[in-house]
Amino acid sequence: ILIGVGEEIMVTRPNLFGPVPQDLYDIVYQSLKIRKMAHTAEDLTTLVLMKDYNISFQAMNSDVRSGFVLNFEEKPQADIIQMEQKVTELINRALEVSYYDENHIKIGEDIIMKCTGPRMHVRNTSDVKKFHLIKQYPYDRQAGLYALVGIVDRDHFELENLNRIAREIEE
Repeated sequence: ILIGVGEEIMVTRPNLFGPVPQDLYDIVYQSLKIRKMAHTAEDLTTLVLMKDYNISFQAMNSDVRSGFVLNFEEKPQADIIQMEQKVTELINRALEVSYYDENHIKIGEDIIMKCTGPRMHVRNTSDVKKFHLIKQYPYDRQAGLYALVGIVDRDHFELENLNRIAREIEE
């Protein structure tokens, strides 16, 4: 069994015709940098929510392709455009991001914050490219949660197609 972890998790059982390990590596290596950007942007957004808006949350966060989802039991009373600007300012400050311990990361010289994946970050906030927040708080009726959705490394996105897998057809 071959397992590849990047933006998606790939599990395959190779046979005579493949895939070979290099095939999985080629796919997940490209997407790993995007997952690291998204995770770093998620932590920067969390930092802004806590520091500037005094908003904390307990609900489980999740991922979308090229991004992240922060979940809230109550709709946040935070201006999304202003929040995006504040996160973008942190990104533009080119702060170093590093592992601190199994449960924390260090941002810049003095910010230590809780993190569920302290080894899954870009090295510098300036490595986060094309950061956007979706300009609404979608409500998930099934989970009973409001969502704040962040996207990295994409210019164009549609809320309803965030997890659609784009496949290029070879001619």
